[in-house]
Amino acid sequence: LLAESFGQCLFGIFTVLSPFYVEQPHDKASGLYEFRTIRCKSNLERATAPIILQIKLVAD
Repeated sequence: LLAESFGQCLFGIFTVLSPFYVEQPHDKASGLYEFRTIRCKSNLERATAPIILQIKLVAD
């Protein structure tokens, strides 16, 4: 699940950046990359939270 989510984030970043980076100045592309990375990190944290909670419940 974690690897799949991470792969989707990378695919989304490169899909969005490919045409944008070629047409726009570097600073705008960098800002878009940073925005997409932050969104992916928050999605990954939400995706892993239930798994961590389940591990704690089983360990108790």
